[in-house]
This record gives sequence, C-alpha cells and structure tokens, in this order.
Amino acid sequence: MPWRLLVPDLWVPGGDAIDLASLLACGIRCLLVDVDNTLAPWGQARLDEQAWQFVRRARESGLRVVILSNASPARRAWVAKLLGVPVAPRGFKPWPGSFVRAAALVGCRPHETAAVGDQLWTDVLGAKLAGMRAILVDPLDEREHALTRLGRRVERWLLRRMVRSGWVPAERLSARLTRRSRA
Repeated sequence: MPWRLLVPDLWVPGGDAIDLASLLACGIRCLLVDVDNTLAPWGQARLDEQAWQFVRRARESGLRVVILSNASPARRAWVAKLLGVPVAPRGFKPWPGSFVRAAALVGCRPHETAAVGDQLWTDVLGAKLAGMRAILVDPLDEREHALTRLGRRVERWLLRRMVRSGWVPAERLSARLTRRSRA
C-alpha cells in the first residue's frame, strides 16, 4: 500500500478549526463525519459541544453532513438524530464503497466529498481509497477501543515519518502527541 494513502489533506485539532469556506471554494459539498472521538467521546452518551457547533456551522454554510462511523448502528442513529443529519446504514471503514455510498445518500460524488475523523487507518485511508479528501482531527479523548489503542502506536510512528518527509506540518504532530483530551 502506498503510504501516501494515509496522509491527510488537512490535519486540525477539531472540527471547529476547519475552514469551511475553503472547502466550499475547493468544490467540497459534503462532509462524512465519524462519531467516536470525533463528535463524541468514545462510549459516552454525550456529544462534544465543539461538535455541535461544527455540524451547525457546516450545515449553515451549505455543506451536506452525513454520519459515517464504525460505531454500533444504535449509536450512529442516535448521533444522527440529535444532529438532524443522515446516517450511512453501515460503516465498514476503511472500505471505500461505504464512503461512496454515504456521499451518494445526499447526492454527492467522491470528488465533492471530504471525510472528517480521528484515525489514519479508518477515516483517512478510506477517504483516500474512495477518491475523497481526508481531514484528520485530534481524538476527543484518550479512552477508546482496545484495537484502536493498539493502532494508535503505529499511527504515531507514521505521523512522525510524515513530519520528517514534510507531508504534514510538524506543529500538528507535537500537538497530537502531547494533547490528551479536549473533553
């Protein structure tokens, strides 16, 4: 696998740091947004306040927002209902077909879509394989599934390599590795 498929197009602390006008100017019409540790702390029945604001701003700017997550169907549906946005019926990230189908729910094609999430292995890789832009955000909390914690070790190593190669800005790496929680 070419490692460039894991390089995010944008890497920000959270959704509130995404310049929505720039996305619109680049032809982005749809955002596929992850749930766990992107909109809500993993396993918790509350949404992050910044997540509420991010989704509200995105919708007000004219972007279509769809929930695409590997979280349980009940959790995906709960978040989508709270936010008033559609939900992709199956996650299966990083399988690119799930990304393409999620965008199609709101009439968008891959080149008009960006995926927003906290993981290289699911969110960034899946978006890139589907021909979409990938926006990496810092996880809301360090609590997460055991397999995700294991993947984070390799992810940190890869992000360091990306910095050394000049593929991502160095200041984002230090923030991601030292910041434990926004919640």
